[in-house]
Amino acid sequence: MKNYAELGHQRITEAPIADIESVKLLEPQNLLSLGVVVDRFGLVTNALFIKNAVPDWLSSGYRTTGRQYSAHKFCQAFDVKVGGIIKQLTFVKLAIQELKLFNRGGVYHNYTSCHIDNCGINWMAKHNGAKFWFADKNNKYHYFMLYEDLENHIKNVVNVINN
Repeated sequence: MKNYAELGHQRITEAPIADIESVKLLEPQNLLSLGVVVDRFGLVTNALFIKNAVPDWLSSGYRTTGRQYSAHKFCQAFDVKVGGIIKQLTFVKLAIQELKLFNRGGVYHNYTSCHIDNCGINWMAKHNGAKFWFADKNNKYHYFMLYEDLENHIKNVVNVINN
């Protein structure tokens, strides 16, 4: 299997999900940025960098499944297991708003993983420039330009006080 440098930015069609070979396909700067975010969030990072294994908090990096233009298919995205909706919001805010290491993120109602990626402005144009999204309990996607709008939507639609 080729690594990211050998692939350039082309789309790949086959790779296993969240194993060490698929992690090697990811853009190196994104991996370094992910390490900074998970460290600040308090997740253990040594499994990925020391043991040459995929840490249990990484549910998906490169993959072939999902939406037609998924950033995962282009080695630019991560799904990170952090817990419920409030923890997902916190992680996305940290990665995008505070540390500014990623430029797009999403929260899932039905899962314990959130999504972050580094797709560019042209990618975001597919959703009218939205940087944030929320997949509701029916897996319908809602897109937002501002983090605050994402947070307010979730607080209004989903009855979550503590997670």
